[in-house]
Amino acid sequence: MKNMNYNSRNVICLILFLWTLGAHAATLPPDPDNAALLYYQAFLLRPEPDTETSASIDEVISGGEHDEKLREYLNLRDCRDTIEFAEAAAQLPRCDWGIRYSQGIGADLTFLANIRTLSFLISAYARVLAADGDYQAALSHCFVVRRIAGHVGDDTMLNYLVSLAMDGVAHKCTQDVLGYMLPSVEILTWLRGQLIVVRDTIPSLVRALVMDFELGLQSVRTDPDILESLREYLAEKTDDENTTNEILGLTDEEIIDIVRKPYADFLDYVFHVMDSELMYEEKILEIQKLKEKFIDEYVSDITPGSLAVLYMANSGTVDEQYNIKVRNTAQFNALKAAIEIYLIKAETGKLPETLPDGLPKDPYSGQDFGYEITEHGFTFHSQGEDFQGRGGQLLEFKVKQ
Repeated sequence: MKNMNYNSRNVICLILFLWTLGAHAATLPPDPDNAALLYYQAFLLRPEPDTETSASIDEVISGGEHDEKLREYLNLRDCRDTIEFAEAAAQLPRCDWGIRYSQGIGADLTFLANIRTLSFLISAYARVLAADGDYQAALSHCFVVRRIAGHVGDDTMLNYLVSLAMDGVAHKCTQDVLGYMLPSVEILTWLRGQLIVVRDTIPSLVRALVMDFELGLQSVRTDPDILESLREYLAEKTDDENTTNEILGLTDEEIIDIVRKPYADFLDYVFHVMDSELMYEEKILEIQKLKEKFIDEYVSDITPGSLAVLYMANSGTVDEQYNIKVRNTAQFNALKAAIEIYLIKAETGKLPETLPDGLPKDPYSGQDFGYEITEHGFTFHSQGEDFQGRGGQLLEFKVKQ
């Protein structure tokens, strides 16, 4: 009876302890809902690789073989924690990097260099997983890189370009992992679904162009000397004394609005061309014409150097930026099409002799990609002149036999 009472008291004490522990746990605040906070912690945790390890990472993400040095680095506790923080961050929908937009074009964006390094690390890890035969985990880490690319965003043009570059790293990573594995219907079907989900996270060139100009205007807005030189320049352009006096009396924001309008109109024309039904070559030629016309009208005769630099910096490469966007689309479409080819291989045991109907198109031509079976797999070629000028080959896919 004594033992029974003793055991009962122990059970009651244990229940009370667990209840108290649960009550305290319930008061804990939630984990961060801003992915950037987790990425910043990942940056701090990442162990700095030595020269040899850095070279090994570069070798692997370029398609080479990994070595034991890289494995040792990836097995470091801090390295695993770095990857775990990045994985957790990549799952969150919101990512605010804390950019100080009030600083204009001088806003600090050094975190982008860390993003690049982190993406390379995860991409190398994915390839090691693939070499070990853990293909779905490897592909999952390719998608971590894709989500990181989406989180980089389009708050500036540099953000946008880094985002597309990291998306390209994810494309290449996925391409290489597919070359490690025997085609599997289950994994390939899962992969096809994942591609649909992550594509929605790709940043907008339109927003990047608008934001970059707004940041430039913010730099003008916060510099009294530049504002005064613009006010005097605009006043000198008119021969009417009353108009001159009106311009000299304009507020700073009214001066900013005058400066904004020509470039805003230029962007509207460019966006209209981008969204039109024209083919790629027609679009790029039209954008180049718009750019040249804008530079001739608003840059060549501008006296205040700050305004000329602002207009030129934002209009001078818009055609190149659009081309980078299309190139990214071509890579993504080729990857989606390649998955369908791998699925046919998985289901029939052989590659199709010709492309099946309904595959994603080459955005340069609006037609099917050129397709060729090779000794090690297959290749896609773009039909567009832009890629033909670079040798024509877009992507090569290996197929494990």
